[in-house]
Amino acid sequence: MTTLRHARARLAAAGLVLLAGWEVAVLVAARRSEPLPEDWKAAAAAIPASSANDALIVFAPRWIDPVGRLWLGDRISIGQAARMDAVRYREIWEVSIRGASAPEVRGEPAISEQNFGSIRVRRFVRDAPAVTWDLANESRICEVDFEPRRGVLLELGHAYAQARRVFRQVNLGTQLQVYAGLAGYRTRSENRSTAAIQAMVDGREIARGFAGNDSGWVALPMAETLPGPHDVEIVARVQDPRGPVHLSVCVAAEARTRRR
Repeated sequence: MTTLRHARARLAAAGLVLLAGWEVAVLVAARRSEPLPEDWKAAAAAIPASSANDALIVFAPRWIDPVGRLWLGDRISIGQAARMDAVRYREIWEVSIRGASAPEVRGEPAISEQNFGSIRVRRFVRDAPAVTWDLANESRICEVDFEPRRGVLLELGHAYAQARRVFRQVNLGTQLQVYAGLAGYRTRSENRSTAAIQAMVDGREIARGFAGNDSGWVALPMAETLPGPHDVEIVARVQDPRGPVHLSVCVAAEARTRRR
């Protein structure tokens, strides 16, 4: 019995030694993969300083975004940082470490790739639609899922509340994309309800989605539309009231058409 206990103790001690060795190896590898200031300077120099309006810089993994903006933030506009999505951008520069890939370009072929120490810079050029209308002139910057998003706010203050915004005779393309999410960390932390969001064109529903505390930034189904001037209406209502209701629904929309 004593021999068995000693054997178990030796195995446990050996396991702890192996675990400690593994943790040290992981820390050393992580330290080696950390970009140096000269790596960031070289990566920034590889990306043109005068990017066009349809060019975008993204970072991967997502948590290096604050550091990346220290070096490249002068080339990222507020509109780009708070973008609805990346579909409108024809050119994308991805700055990444540890082999990560940004969701905006995942699965797409890069036309160039350069490495600067532990930083990889890839350039993507793709077909992108022309935007015929968006909410930029009506929008404000909101926090949704701890990210900046530019959109209009629809406030819902009780279980039977309904809020809407109507945009008269806007120039639609062949597709209309709407996103929605709950704005404000404090508001979300006190909320247990869900909002339903409808997109209407000329009084007819073309897309519907739902946003709750954990939904993040939700893309409503892409809707096919007839090009030309149309009335667009976005409606939010409480779908599943639970307790006190205070929903700040941030909504963004873009009308798109294929470039000629």
